[in-house]
Amino acid sequence: MNLKRMIQFTMKPIAFGILFVFAVNVFAQLTTRENDEVLVKLGARPQKGDMSLMFAYDIIPDSVKKANLYGGNFLRAGDLLTFKYYLKDDLVFRGGLRLTHISNDTKGAFEDSTYYFVNQINSPGGKSTMRNASLVREYIFVPGIEKHFSKNNFFDVYTGADLFLGFGRERSINNIDFTNGDYSRIKTRMNTQIIGVGGIVGFNMFIAQLPISVGLEYGINALYVGGMKTRINREDRITTGTVTETYSSDYFVEGRFDPTDIDPATGVPGGGQNQFNQLKRSMFRMETNQNVRIILNLYFGK
Repeated sequence: MNLKRMIQFTMKPIAFGILFVFAVNVFAQLTTRENDEVLVKLGARPQKGDMSLMFAYDIIPDSVKKANLYGGNFLRAGDLLTFKYYLKDDLVFRGGLRLTHISNDTKGAFEDSTYYFVNQINSPGGKSTMRNASLVREYIFVPGIEKHFSKNNFFDVYTGADLFLGFGRERSINNIDFTNGDYSRIKTRMNTQIIGVGGIVGFNMFIAQLPISVGLEYGINALYVGGMKTRINREDRITTGTVTETYSSDYFVEGRFDPTDIDPATGVPGGGQNQFNQLKRSMFRMETNQNVRIILNLYFGK
């Protein structure tokens, strides 16, 4: 037997031995290992102490007859910031907040002091200085409560109520002074109060093990609005020849007053709105299905 055949004869038993040892080792591992028990949940229901950011899209279009407290929050400018906090597994505090502050103030001295007509004042004196200022503030608070009934980990049903408290204030100044001492000065102010209550019924569906739920809620709203009237204080000083006259008036108009909106027929600022010595305004609306909203909740814990 030559050397080559001897090597081949010796290597075959060795190779079979290695394969046999490897197979026995793998079989031992497969027969002795413990499998993981995995339970995949359909939903991740929040519990006491959890919180959520709530986004809502109002599917009912706005109209003058709509007793809408708020359309929710769908990442649009002016929407309320809305959130939830789970006081208990089945009891939730919900709240909304909106804070608005817009102000403008312009002052200046005119370079050109020519003959000028403004706000029904025909003054031979040229313009000297001016000031236009405006202020808008709005504060809205919407506390609410939810009572949840279903303990299902996928489908959640609840009922609740919202209280709507809103306060608004608007101010404006529109002044022009002339070189001869004449002037036109207008100040306006309007306050608004909003009080509303809403009852809701809704449901959520929790999505897999994600901290997300989608749902729908609807109900009945009642809304009261007070104020909605503007008080105007106007002072004019007019020189005609050698005669100087001063006028002063204090009155109300319905709704918002715009001193830059001049009525072309009369030249009166404010778009020709009726003027009242005394004025009371209020509005009340109540209707069902005025707050039908698609809801998205994003949950998080402490």
